[in-house]
Amino acid sequence: MKHKILFIEDDKDQVLLYKVKFELEGFDFCFACTGLEGIKIASEKKPDLIFLDIILFEMSGIDVLRLLKSNAETKNIPVVLLTNLTKKSLNEEGKKLGAVCCLAKTNVTLKELTKMAKEIINK
Repeated sequence: MKHKILFIEDDKDQVLLYKVKFELEGFDFCFACTGLEGIKIASEKKPDLIFLDIILFEMSGIDVLRLLKSNAETKNIPVVLLTNLTKKSLNEEGKKLGAVCCLAKTNVTLKELTKMAKEIINK
């Protein structure tokens, strides 16, 4: 059985990179370009892990995280925040709301992301 990964990311080029790498590593990959779409997909598909961008068009990733963690259907799904912002306060707020961690996109490779995904899911 493949593990399901959901990426909530509005940069379609990045989504394509993540999709190729995660599918090559054996994951069932799905994505959403908006926070609301991501919340809907998370509720429907119940992914094993969500990677969530903080900067989204209609609502911030922090707001999406808040909604995911307040919903009985999605509150137990682990969430990793991915961002180009490197503010300590974002990391702290994300963890307070229930995120596993907050990663700077520029500081993590695709290989490291897939390895981390496997580790989080297998805990």
